[in-house]
Amino acid sequence: MKALAISLILFAIAITAVCINAAFIHNTAQDIKDLALSVVDGESEAIKELTDYWNNKRKIVSLTVGLREVDAVSEQIIKLCACSELKDKNTIYINYVLLCDAIDDITRYEKISLAGIF
Repeated sequence: MKALAISLILFAIAITAVCINAAFIHNTAQDIKDLALSVVDGESEAIKELTDYWNNKRKIVSLTVGLREVDAVSEQIIKLCACSELKDKNTIYINYVLLCDAIDDITRYEKISLAGIF
């Protein structure tokens, strides 16, 4: 009976950790999209805010997300920041869309589903 209780507690802890991780990844992705949109809008401090935010969160995100997806987001952030300094609106918008796609790849892998649990 003790083994069953311990198993249920460990299962609940694991499910809680998965939910917390999914919420963290989702919130981080949304924050990056918001910061990237402010880069597209041409706000002066937006580039620094975006790169600083991503550099702080990248280490934590890479614990549960594949490095290929994390590197793709990093690459698109670099491209978006470089294009925003050139002031070419079309290229900035294209890179913003590509960044959003890379972020969507990260969140797609971190969605909670019953099929993934069992």
